[in-house]
Amino acid sequence: MCAGGYFAAGFISTLAHGDVWEKIDAPHKYPFVVRDAGAGDQLGHLYAFFERLPFWRMTPRPDLGPAGVLCFAETGRVYVAYVPGGQAVLLPSEAAGLETRWFDPRTGRYSAAAASGAGLFQPPDKEDWVWLAERRP
Repeated sequence: MCAGGYFAAGFISTLAHGDVWEKIDAPHKYPFVVRDAGAGDQLGHLYAFFERLPFWRMTPRPDLGPAGVLCFAETGRVYVAYVPGGQAVLLPSEAAGLETRWFDPRTGRYSAAAASGAGLFQPPDKEDWVWLAERRP
């Protein structure tokens, strides 16, 4: 999402469950079984997170992190970075004074984010996190 992508669900049902496919590959019936592995809750967290952002005014900001950290911002107002595997995020000078928080995409909870002396934000652990800096009312 931070890189401009979108989620599409149900690909297996479009690939292997049409009448023509059933005739072409009849010996390999592909069962369409929906299993809840937490994706529904995580999509709910994703929706709640993006619903409150002015994402249509935000632009990519690759200068906020190393390769693999996907960042975008509305300069001076709100900054978001998807931080995989425990990498650091750099707070740009124009964002000084903004409130910074970590968003846990697994639980939908926020926690405080404190910077090191160089303005680097290190996530709480080596899991994937989302870093948010914004001007709060």
